[in-house]
Amino acid sequence: MKQSILFILVLLCVYSCDYPKHYFDTPPICDSTKTQMEFGSDGYSIQELYTILRVSKPENFRYFFKSFHEIDNRTFMLVNFRNSANCLDVLLTIDKLGKLTGMKKTNGKSYPNELFDLEWDIETRDGMLEIVYVDMHDIID
Repeated sequence: MKQSILFILVLLCVYSCDYPKHYFDTPPICDSTKTQMEFGSDGYSIQELYTILRVSKPENFRYFFKSFHEIDNRTFMLVNFRNSANCLDVLLTIDKLGKLTGMKKTNGKSYPNELFDLEWDIETRDGMLEIVYVDMHDIID
């Protein structure tokens, strides 16, 4: 009887918990078979990055936190975008921290590496293209 109740409780938790889309999937790795752009490297091309992202949607990638940056009193988050063809470092503009507030205070220390279901958009601001953070799944500790 106890085992049946435990089994039912586990099933209820699995079905009622709000797990992100790729929570149980193996993350893609960055290897030589993918287009790679590491932020700050000689091969980093913002134009090539925008070319790839313009024809992509947020659900086409998985996202891995690298660091936060403050530049000219603006907050940015460096994130590695990965899928089967790409491994791209992207500097996201952060207008409102929201779910990222605690994470920014520690620059990601003690937080999960993967940012699940991240949403972003490409916007033109002051005549420049920017990739802007929109939202993401709640952070799962």
